[in-house]
Amino acid sequence: MKRDLDLLRDMLLLIESSEPEITNDTFAELSDDPQLIAFHIQLLIDADFIAYYDASTLGNPNYFIITRMTFAGCEYLDSVRNTTIWEQVKRKLSAVGGSASLDVITSLCADLVKSQLGI
Repeated sequence: MKRDLDLLRDMLLLIESSEPEITNDTFAELSDDPQLIAFHIQLLIDADFIAYYDASTLGNPNYFIITRMTFAGCEYLDSVRNTTIWEQVKRKLSAVGGSASLDVITSLCADLVKSQLGI
């Protein structure tokens, strides 16, 4: 399964605006593929962007209860939050295949913000 940077960003925005203890089902509006959602939740866990409980004992091996976004998740979301900046980053990424590490994306966002601020 391929990582979808837009979906990760949308999930973080939704986590930020949701009540505590959200589940995989919270993301149904973002994708109708539960496996895709579970995969991206696992990516958020891998990146230490969210705190969670493994709720696989409820019958689904890829079911999570997300309790909050971590500091790292907040930092990444702040770097990709602005829609104009995000679209510019995606245009730049398209020149190299459409994807890059999260560190590169964060750096690109920071460079674009600095440019807009005249720094």
